[in-house]
Amino acid sequence: MQRWYAERKELQKKLSETDTEAEEEYWDKRQLVKKINLNSLYGAILNPGCRFFDKRIGQSTTLTGRSIAKHMDAYTNECITGEYDHIGESIIYGDSVTGDTLIKLSDGSEITIEELYNKISYKVIQDGNKEYAIPTSNNDSYKVLGYNSYKDEAIWRDISYVMRHQTAKKKYKIKSESGKEVIVTEDHSLIVDRDGFTHEVKPSDLREDDLLILVADDK
Repeated sequence: MQRWYAERKELQKKLSETDTEAEEEYWDKRQLVKKINLNSLYGAILNPGCRFFDKRIGQSTTLTGRSIAKHMDAYTNECITGEYDHIGESIIYGDSVTGDTLIKLSDGSEITIEELYNKISYKVIQDGNKEYAIPTSNNDSYKVLGYNSYKDEAIWRDISYVMRHQTAKKKYKIKSESGKEVIVTEDHSLIVDRDGFTHEVKPSDLREDDLLILVADDK
């Protein structure tokens, strides 16, 4: 691992010193090979056929990544609001789904994203081909359900904004055994339980035996 890492650093140095596009492409591909070598070890160790198979190594690797991400979120929130909190008011995350996707609100109702966009009193900001609808006042009825991965629980949060835009991205229809379905773009993230571990995957990487993390029905 140390040798591979050192070799990649050397290749990256040569990449930074290139003068032509052809040289840049050549050294970039060389350093990418080393990156794939390093990343592949994680998957190999979590393969039961590997001599060094140990789930604890995989757990420690993902825990380290989550801890780093948690710190970055908390520090970002501290820079903006003054509070070191990884789920603070400045931490925003979103993905692309179609306008007819149902959203569950804290008052128990379900409406589509398009209906939500038009229903509440908003001011709309245009940014290129994207429209950001921002609530002009807080309303507890319009809190939406999110997922706190650090505490592994669902939480209700205020709506920061609803954004809509046209896209030519490939779309996937995801349907669970329970009959629930959603249409998402190719870069949308899905949270699944795979072999006892929580993973974030893209639609194209979804497997039939993955367990989707869904909101349980009240009943």
